[in-house]
Amino acid sequence: NATVIRIDNNDGYRPFTVEVFSEDGGLVRVAHVPAGVAAFTWDGRNHSGAEVNSGVYFVRVKTGTGKTVRKVIKL
Repeated sequence: NATVIRIDNNDGYRPFTVEVFSEDGGLVRVAHVPAGVAAFTWDGRNHSGAEVNSGVYFVRVKTGTGKTVRKVIKL
């Protein structure tokens, strides 16, 4: 089950970083998304490629103009 996170990148076509955290604050995954991309698809896997457990996760998107955090639920 993949989750698509759409990015409102007010910084134009610059690259951005997506970080996925577990509910307890542990870093699950980091992705560096190239310029010109408007969405990131998280496949529910961690840095090692292992599928993570169901639960609540937080996705932080960092662009050149700021950062936002979104809550996602993995079923």
